[in-house]
Order: sequence, then C-alpha cells, then structure tokens
Amino acid sequence: MEENGKFVIRKVPIEKFMDILSELYNRGLDYIDIHYTKESDIEDNVILGYFKEYMNPDAPEDAFEDLKELIDENPDKKLTDDDINQITL
Repeated sequence: MEENGKFVIRKVPIEKFMDILSELYNRGLDYIDIHYTKESDIEDNVILGYFKEYMNPDAPEDAFEDLKELIDENPDKKLTDDDINQITL
C-alpha cells in the first residue's frame, strides 16, 4: 500500500515471513529483491525475487530445482501459501 508517497506493507505475519526468509537463506540466497503489486482494491502482493548472483558461491546448483519444476509445470499458476508451506530442504 502506498501512503503519502511511502511504500507500506501492513500486518505482515512475522513468523511466516521469517520462515520464508530462513528457507531462502538455507537454500543459499544471500540477497533478495522485494516487489510489490496491487492486484485490486482489496488485495496486494509482495513478491520475493532473486538473481543467480544473489546466491552464496557455496550453495548447491540445484537448490531451487523443486520450485523450478513446479513453475515449469504450471507457468500461469501463482504459488499459494500451501505451495510455499510444502517446500522442504
């Protein structure tokens, strides 16, 4: 949400957000980009993205292979909270 020219994300569930960040870090990401999209008057989305150069040099090459397969099988499908919760190392 934008308020007075500032980007604001309200009422973020801290535990879930930290779990996602921990998962990304444990897979080898040192950095992420945070993107914001407004889907409607009711729904906003925060998207976490990365580039290969954001990976720790010691991270395994296939750290995100399970996600790549999910995305390749369903290119137009958005990941749901259930999809994210099912990601395992």
